[in-house]
Amino acid sequence: MIRIITLTMVLVTATAGPTFAQGCVVPGTNISCMNASYGITVGFGFYNMSGDGTSQQGVSTSSQSGLIIGGFFEYPLGTNLFVQPEMKYIRKGMDKTHTYDDYVPLGKIAAASDEPSDKVKLSYIQMPVLFKYVIPTKGKIKPSVVLGPSLAYNLSAKDEASGWGAPWDGEFDIKNVKKFDFGGVIGAGVAYPIGNLMFGIDVRYDKSFSNAFDDVTQEEIDDLKADEVVWTGDQPLEAFDAKNGGFSISASVILPIGAAKPEDK
Repeated sequence: MIRIITLTMVLVTATAGPTFAQGCVVPGTNISCMNASYGITVGFGFYNMSGDGTSQQGVSTSSQSGLIIGGFFEYPLGTNLFVQPEMKYIRKGMDKTHTYDDYVPLGKIAAASDEPSDKVKLSYIQMPVLFKYVIPTKGKIKPSVVLGPSLAYNLSAKDEASGWGAPWDGEFDIKNVKKFDFGGVIGAGVAYPIGNLMFGIDVRYDKSFSNAFDDVTQEEIDDLKADEVVWTGDQPLEAFDAKNGGFSISASVILPIGAAKPEDK
């Protein structure tokens, strides 16, 4: 995954070409407000799932945190307006607890605990394409807002089950998670120059538009191995209804491609 991101950054740098004409300069630097740029970002996400499946009686969910790491490229569309494609590793999912002992989902029987639980861990490569507007200011601090669609590709789906009793405790592969997850992103951040680099912090809300799980067939259920499960709803072959959503906070280092001309300072 890190090799993919590194290769992406190398290709972006090699193919960026000339930037737009500089229209402004960040005070005290030679960083143009109209330069294309690329960067790396690291942070944490706090994700949960919501839907008919998580709102059943006796079910409660909570957020789980996970690492976010990736890269991005900014290209100017006009003064203070950029398009920002990104590629990042991100983990979503939920912590799901059953609060009464006669609930029997997925054929499980809560024999060993009054509150059996599942930690659903869904790992993705997420590829948002965001429109970024940098709010004009007189100082060095550059606030911004972002908005745009996002497509995520599922890398793995795990269910860490506990409290159900044998043979349902342990880590299982979830076989009916959709490979692609489409959603939207909205957020805000600030960037500050140090030397000829920009350092940023941003907060975002990310929401999926579709169910994370697929319907299954009886044949798929019959072919499950001992370490595999499917997540279904009230009907045996119907997908469990839950969508990803959550907040993230990230720090980034932004490297402008090219510098402002001396006469533009």
